[in-house]
Amino acid sequence: MADHLNPVRRALRKSAISAPPDPWREVARLAVGGLTGVGFERENETLLVTSANGQSVIDCTNGERLYRNRDDDGLGHGFLQAQRLDRPQDAPISTSGIEGGGLPCLTTDGWTCRSIPLDWPETFHILEPPGASIYFSKSLFAGSNKDATFFLMAKAADETRAFGFSWTGQTLIWACSSDLFIWSRAPENRATRS
Repeated sequence: MADHLNPVRRALRKSAISAPPDPWREVARLAVGGLTGVGFERENETLLVTSANGQSVIDCTNGERLYRNRDDDGLGHGFLQAQRLDRPQDAPISTSGIEGGGLPCLTTDGWTCRSIPLDWPETFHILEPPGASIYFSKSLFAGSNKDATFFLMAKAADETRAFGFSWTGQTLIWACSSDLFIWSRAPENRATRS
């Protein structure tokens, strides 16, 4: 066990799951049985969710379900992509989930999310404000006025499928095999979409 990480371990172990800071807000907590993958459209906050029970499309600005298909998930197995079944003419969406892949972990304005498995299989999923890092809590940075601020968003020993931002950096999600948590800093979209 690397002793230089003890300050990070202590910080994580004494932290509690908390709400993210402004401008972030929790948008939804959804039960999704058998979640296999998630993926964002590139230009907006629309999230494609695949599961053992089909496919859903979620507007992450307000948590509204835009589409549901209980018969097919649209997942291209082995290619880390899924097709929106309500818009088959659109390009496939890159996914993160049971087969691999990943979501962005840094926004253009400096927010960072990290998954830290210090107590494996329990993994700590944290959000860091711009300029901050949990690793600044290491003794190497003692007295340097570096910002070690972080927010514990989830702690899980189960099967995390994805933790990361949308391509725009306006949405943060954490997904495991049974649940999906959505946080957003984008203006709520109240327009009805088809």
